[in-house]
Amino acid sequence: MKFSWTWLNQLININNMHIDQIIDQLTLAGFELDRIDSIHTTNDKIIEISITPNRSDVSSIVGLAKEINTIFNTPIIKQFSYNHICTTNKQDKLKLHEKYLKYINYNKINHLCNNQSPQWIQNYLISYDIEPTCLLEDIIKYIQLKWNYNICISTLDQILDKEQRFHLNRNNYTKNTLIQSNLIIYSFVKEYKNIGTSYTDFQQAYNETINLIQTYGRATIGKIQQYYNNYVPTSKDICIKKNKINNILGPIVKITKQYLSTSEIINLLTQLNLQPTYDKKNKLFHIIIPEHRIDDLTREIDIIEEISRIYGFNNFHDQLSKLNNYQTGNIQTYTKYIYNIRLILRNLGLHETLNSSFVYDNTLNNHLIKTNSVSLYNPMNEYQQLLRINIIDNLIQKYIYNYKQKNTQCEFFEIGKIFNISSSKPYKLYESMHLGGILTNSTFSRTSWSEKPMHMNWFHAKGIMEEFFHKLNSNISWKIYNKDHTKYSIFPNNQINIFNILKTVFIYDQVNNTQIGIFGQIDKRIFKNFDLDCYINTNIYAFEINLYQLINTIPNKKHTEYLMKPYSSYPSITRDISFNTNNKQNIENVINCIQRINTEIIESVQIFNEYYNNNVRSIGLRIIYRSKYRTLQTQEIENTHLQIKKLLINI
Repeated sequence: MKFSWTWLNQLININNMHIDQIIDQLTLAGFELDRIDSIHTTNDKIIEISITPNRSDVSSIVGLAKEINTIFNTPIIKQFSYNHICTTNKQDKLKLHEKYLKYINYNKINHLCNNQSPQWIQNYLISYDIEPTCLLEDIIKYIQLKWNYNICISTLDQILDKEQRFHLNRNNYTKNTLIQSNLIIYSFVKEYKNIGTSYTDFQQAYNETINLIQTYGRATIGKIQQYYNNYVPTSKDICIKKNKINNILGPIVKITKQYLSTSEIINLLTQLNLQPTYDKKNKLFHIIIPEHRIDDLTREIDIIEEISRIYGFNNFHDQLSKLNNYQTGNIQTYTKYIYNIRLILRNLGLHETLNSSFVYDNTLNNHLIKTNSVSLYNPMNEYQQLLRINIIDNLIQKYIYNYKQKNTQCEFFEIGKIFNISSSKPYKLYESMHLGGILTNSTFSRTSWSEKPMHMNWFHAKGIMEEFFHKLNSNISWKIYNKDHTKYSIFPNNQINIFNILKTVFIYDQVNNTQIGIFGQIDKRIFKNFDLDCYINTNIYAFEINLYQLINTIPNKKHTEYLMKPYSSYPSITRDISFNTNNKQNIENVINCIQRINTEIIESVQIFNEYYNNNVRSIGLRIIYRSKYRTLQTQEIENTHLQIKKLLINI
C-alpha cells in the first residue's frame, strides 16, 4: 500500500521526526516497509508498506495517520470533520436491489459548472502514479486514497429500474459532463465485505466529497438521502485481568523483575482508543473495542498483543524465567516407540512420506470409496470430500507419480490416521493410527557382476519386513490368506481386492492371536485404470499395520523379568535329517513336534536346506542335541533320532 509522505505531514505532526525513525517503529508495530520512492515532479516521497489483512483500517492515508498517532502519541494537525450536510433518513421506503447493506448515502448533483480539478488534488494523484482526468473522477480517486471508501457517480436512469429499485452500479457518466441535472452521487458499506469500517469515517469521507464538488464544481447539491438497514453502531466489551497481561508479556527491560504498572497499561489502552476503566478490587480492565477494530480485536490475547505492539516488543525480556524446581517433560512410551519405528525403517532404506487424510473420487478404488469412506457435510473443495480408509491408496498414488518422474526405486512408508465407520448399527465413526509402506526395486540384487540386476521378489520384500519386526523385537506371526481371516481384517472386505490374494499374508499378534496388519503384492490389474502397460512387469509390495496394535506386540521387558540360565558346559552333537513333503505342509508345526519328542536333550532344530522337485518339497533339518547336566550317550541319541524319523515318515 502506497502513502504520500507530504500528505502524511499535513495530517499529523511528524515534522520533528526523521522518516527512518517512523519506519522503524512501524516495522516493530507490524507494518513492514517494502520501498521508498522519490517523486521529483511533486517533490514528494512515496512510502510503500505491507498491510496485513486484519488491519484494513490502515489502508488509507487517514488510517495510517491515526495509527502513527497511536504509536507515537503525537497530535493530529487536521481534525477529520467537515460541514454536515442536511440529511433525510429513510429506512423503509428505499427498495434496494443489493442485500447485506449496512448503510447507503446518495445526493443529486445539479448544474455542475466546472469539471477541472484543482492543482493540489492533481499533485496528490500524480504522486501515486494516477493520471488526472476530470473533477469528478479525480475527487473519487482522492477520497479513495485518503479514506479508502468508494464513491460512485451515475445517472438517475442507470441506478433506478422500472420497479424503482436502487441498483449499485459503477460510475456511469461522461468525462465532458459540465451541466447535468440528473447525476447521482452515492456511497455504501456492506456487512460482509467492508471489514475495518467505521460509520463516522464513512460519513466524514462522504461529506468531504460533497464539499469538494460544491467548492470546485460550483454545483447545486441536494439533501443527503441516508438509508440504513436496521444499523446500530456496534462496539464490543472485553475484560482482562492485570495478572494475565503481566504473565504473558513478562518484565520490562528497563527495571529488573518489574512489570507494567496499572497507570502505564491504562495509558497504553487509552492511546489505542480502547476507553479503559480499571476495577481495583478485582484487578480487572474493562475495555470497549471501537467499531473499526471490532473484527480484529476479539480475544484477550489480541489486546495483550496491542499493548506490547505499542509499548514495543523489544522493551520486554525475551527469556523465560528460571524455575527453582525446573523439570523437563517426559516423552510418552508410545511416542518413543514411534520414533524407534521411524529410525528402523529409515535404516532399512525406506523414505518417509506424508499424505493428506482427505481423498476424492478420482482414486484407485473410487467404486469402493463411496460406500466405505467418511464423507464431509461441508467440504472446502472437491478434493477434500472424503476421509481416507487406508494408507496404501495414497502410497500407490505416490508411487505412480515417482514412476512418471523416472524414479523406479520407490521404497517409502507413512505413519498417519485412517477413518472408518462401524459395520453394524449404531454406526459410529472412529479413527486409528496406521503404518503403511511400499516396497519395489528394479535393481534389488544380482547373482554375479556380469548379469543384470533382478527385480525385488516376494521373499525379498518379506525378508525386509521380517528384519523390521526383528529389530523392533515384535512378537508377530504370519498367516496365509484365508476368507475367514477377512472377517477380522483391518481392511474392509472389498478393499483387499487391491492385493494379489495368492501372494498375500496377514500379520497377527502372536500372544492374543489378533490380526494387526496385512502384507502382499499389489494386483497389477488395478493399473489398467491408468492405461500404463509398463506397470505390468513391475512387482509392487505393500504393507499396512495398525500402529498401536503393533506396539502392543513389543514386550515391555524390565530387568527383573529377565531369566538367567547357565550355559551348558557339556558338548553338543549335531545330526542332519531330510524328508519329503507336499507344498502345503507347515514346517513350523513339524519343528514343534520334533522338539516335543525329548525336550531335555533336543536343544534346537533349524532348516538348512530346501529344494523342489516337481510337486515334491525336500526339507533338510539340522538337529542339535545337548544336555545341561551330563554328557549324552550315543544310544539315547540314536533312540531319539529314530523317533524323529518315524514322525517324519508319518508326515
